[in-house]
Amino acid sequence: MNSSRVFVLGLVCLLLVQIVCVSSGIISNLPLSTKGSNIVDSKGNTVRLAGVNWYGTDQQDYVVGGLEANSLDNIIALILKLVFNAVRFPFSNYVLENNPAIASKVLAANPQLVGKRALDIMDIVVKSLASNGLLVMLDNHISDANWCCSDTDGNGVWYNKNFTVTQWQNDWISIVQRYQNIPQVFGVDLRNEPRSSYEGTPVWSSANSTLNWRLAAQQMGNRLLQINPNLLIVVEGLNYALDLTGVKNYPIQLSVSNKIVYSSHNYEWDTNNLKSYSQLETYLNNNWAYISQNNVAPIILGEFGTCHSNAADCVANNSTQTQGFWFQSLIQFLQAHPAISWFFWALNGTQSSGSGRTWGAEEGYGILNLYYNATALNALTQALAKIQQ
Repeated sequence: MNSSRVFVLGLVCLLLVQIVCVSSGIISNLPLSTKGSNIVDSKGNTVRLAGVNWYGTDQQDYVVGGLEANSLDNIIALILKLVFNAVRFPFSNYVLENNPAIASKVLAANPQLVGKRALDIMDIVVKSLASNGLLVMLDNHISDANWCCSDTDGNGVWYNKNFTVTQWQNDWISIVQRYQNIPQVFGVDLRNEPRSSYEGTPVWSSANSTLNWRLAAQQMGNRLLQINPNLLIVVEGLNYALDLTGVKNYPIQLSVSNKIVYSSHNYEWDTNNLKSYSQLETYLNNNWAYISQNNVAPIILGEFGTCHSNAADCVANNSTQTQGFWFQSLIQFLQAHPAISWFFWALNGTQSSGSGRTWGAEEGYGILNLYYNATALNALTQALAKIQQ
């Protein structure tokens, strides 16, 4: 899809009723499955997830960001207007197990939500996304509610001192049961960015180890498929989701065929001082894109993001070793590989509460502005429009 189509669609959304706008980018033939490197709908048509991360439920406000600035309905209408078809929904184990109360200030633009607890609001948001035709990928982003991620945040593997492996498993069972009758909740991203932590360094192997991420993900995926066999099971790579080289020798084996999807992340700092497109291409192919190219399974780029201060610094720059050059190179790579689905980080125009974060401050990597009523940088959404197809 090119930028002129997005402009025309925006005019249509201003002129016509909402249902016309909603129908433009919806994937409606559910459930989804896999076929080689592609994600396919129930009729066998290849689909590309072109989505956004909408964070906040994983952090210390316990709800998606922006509900203080604009109504839930208006934010969802803007997601649709921008022709995204899916939302990656980060949550924490803390939220599932404690269902905390929500401060009224974070709900200022949605008074109907004041007094509800975290899981009640999560239900409302998920159901509102689904009722508007947007697909939802649940993402176990972190155990403790906080900003993620580092080697020292105590959340590098799928359990920690506050939440055991059994709790991680039971929390997944609980949330899948909670949404199993909403077909738009199409997939589960079992754990965000497995990495070194106080518990040790996770591995991808055949070893019978408490740190074997491949084994933990495979067992968890199979248990969830017993509850809902329609789900896509999404498994991220090691080392902040950068490394899926282990799939070559040790692929995930699920009890239901055509349901495994692998996921990676990529940011500018992962390939510092990028000197050429071919350098990025080689890096991505070696670490995870080979899975798609060899027709092993589909790949979702679950996170990538850039700043929105200006186009040259953030989106497109022919000068190598700049963030703009990295981003335009990644867009070029995704244009060349349409089987790869993606979720941009992030939709949010403001930060949520967490370590090193300030509630209500500008989210420098957000698509939306501070008021959640328009985009922060048109050049960014125009660049993403090139891969919304």
